[in-house]
Amino acid sequence: MQTISKQQARLFILSKQGLIGGYRFVGKEGAYNFVRQAGCIQYDPVDVCGKNAELTLQSRVKGFRKNMLHDLLYKDRLLVDYADKELSIWPTEDWPYFSSYRERSLELGKTFEGLEELKDKAIAYIDENGPVSSDSLPIEGEIFWHSSMHWSGNWDKKSAAARSVLEQLYTDGELIIHHKKGSRKFYDLAGKYLPESLLKAENPCKDEESFLCWRVLRRIGAVGILWDKNSTAFLDNMK
Repeated sequence: MQTISKQQARLFILSKQGLIGGYRFVGKEGAYNFVRQAGCIQYDPVDVCGKNAELTLQSRVKGFRKNMLHDLLYKDRLLVDYADKELSIWPTEDWPYFSSYRERSLELGKTFEGLEELKDKAIAYIDENGPVSSDSLPIEGEIFWHSSMHWSGNWDKKSAAARSVLEQLYTDGELIIHHKKGSRKFYDLAGKYLPESLLKAENPCKDEESFLCWRVLRRIGAVGILWDKNSTAFLDNMK
């Protein structure tokens, strides 16, 4: 076993993150490469002096501009908005690894009476009309959600049917976020933007244990070094 000092660990982590020395990440390609190295960066819509993802990249990527992240997400489609630790931004190439998330979402969605019919209606409308938000999808009514849905904690609530069916299709992997206007999300069919070879790719993780191992290694690689104790870096790894 190799031992290093706290100072060596600090310097290694700062270097890994691109926060000391010369810039290791430059321009739009650098922004993409940093996200690939980190695995994911958390999305947070709160904007005081910039959104979390933008500030993360600005501090590490030389010449970073907001439009670079926008293009990587919504034009190049090299990055995607989806859940990981929280709602996050991660490389689209990792889509197959999250198959178990989508499978779980599909199974839980079947427990809500009438939801499957609403999903079919929403898909048909989006296929014909293009990207929609919850305000523009012509589905009325409410749906009652239980705490067992998705990975959002313990709660029971009603929500507008249009919003609920869009979020369900999004977690199912049928929809992706086409673009955002402020904090409002517009959804479109994933098949229009992601290659079929990726959407139908086999899950590289054969079981939950191998998926957990992949995520743990991914988190360690994101930071650079993590100790073998409880840490928020591993939040949600056990779900």
